[in-house]
Amino acid sequence: MSDVTMFFPQPDGAEQGDAHASAMLSSDLDEGSFAASQYAVLCELTRGNTEALLKSTEILTRGLNMLNTAVVGSTCLTIDDAVSETRVAMRCRNCSELMAFEAANVRICASRCLMRGFTLYRMAAQLIEDAAFPLERRFALAIDALCPKAL
Repeated sequence: MSDVTMFFPQPDGAEQGDAHASAMLSSDLDEGSFAASQYAVLCELTRGNTEALLKSTEILTRGLNMLNTAVVGSTCLTIDDAVSETRVAMRCRNCSELMAFEAANVRICASRCLMRGFTLYRMAAQLIEDAAFPLERRFALAIDALCPKAL
């Protein structure tokens, strides 16, 4: 008698019931029952889902690295533009010249900022789509495997 049964005795017939359940389970697994086949399907789905999650994470990691590089590059370009524009503004000899330069420069700066922001936005949106694709595909496969009549 084990320590567990010594402290928590089983009700009468429980040992025979456990033995009977174990015998039924082993005979079902040997015969290739429905439960055993479903268990195999769930194991395969879990393995595939894990692989899809790893693939998605890999895509996301690489994409975030590229996006980070693009953000740093865009920031460096913006700083370079600001320095060069400041140099040009410092060469202005009077207020009217400075105002004319700033009026022309505002449109150019706004255009550059919007263009860079849109490029970064598009990169981020594409990254999300690419990272979600393996998960979407696995979700569809899982639905097909678990509920073939639903679709």
